[in-house]
Amino acid sequence: MNPLGAHSSRRPSPVVQSIFNGAPEAPQSRLRQIYEQLPQTPDLPDFNAFVAFAGQWLVDYRATASVMPSSPQLARAMVLPSQMRGAETVVEFGPGTGPMTELILKGLPVSGNLVSLEINPVFVDYLAARFPDPRLRVVPAGAETVCEVLREYGHTAADAVISSLPLSFFGTDLRHRILSGAAESLAPGGVFTQFQYASGLDCSGRIPRFYDLRPVLGRHFRRVRRHLVWLNLPPAFVYICSNG
Repeated sequence: MNPLGAHSSRRPSPVVQSIFNGAPEAPQSRLRQIYEQLPQTPDLPDFNAFVAFAGQWLVDYRATASVMPSSPQLARAMVLPSQMRGAETVVEFGPGTGPMTELILKGLPVSGNLVSLEINPVFVDYLAARFPDPRLRVVPAGAETVCEVLREYGHTAADAVISSLPLSFFGTDLRHRILSGAAESLAPGGVFTQFQYASGLDCSGRIPRFYDLRPVLGRHFRRVRRHLVWLNLPPAFVYICSNG
């Protein structure tokens, strides 16, 4: 029997089910019908992550920016620069359902710390349930507060900041505050990574326009390098930034 064509006897998990509570009324009932046809099991973390991520995209596409989580290839490209530097205190902006969180934790020392800033309460609950790791602290706060959050939890600086935020959907002032905070929070020799979809669209205004993220990052970091990851939907540029 095809499991996608039969009703599951399991009840939807509270975390994933909560994505429907704030969904627009029109697609909400149809989305729930589709979801109830699909198997819900802890053995399918990637599938459950897709359901949660897609649901939040329907609720607020500007905050989520993509209908799918980052691919494993994009996640590795984003996390590798911090691992190459042996980062022990890492900050993550906008972890979503945790494709990069998982990789960061795998490479983090036993004594390391990961502070993930996430404003979406559904993703906050999802991450806490998926990663019961004492090294991880999920903070429901905006990325622009990174310096205050680090001080609150006893850290003087971060060795790496990894950002999955959709900067192309943010206004100029918020972008500046986020990037300024990221640069200020880094320890000497620290690294900041950010990705941008290869379309290069700035969607912060009423009409999308093309823009290059490199000069935006260059106002805050002395060194900005980038490379393209094709195996992602859509393909994305990974920017590696530092002040060292």
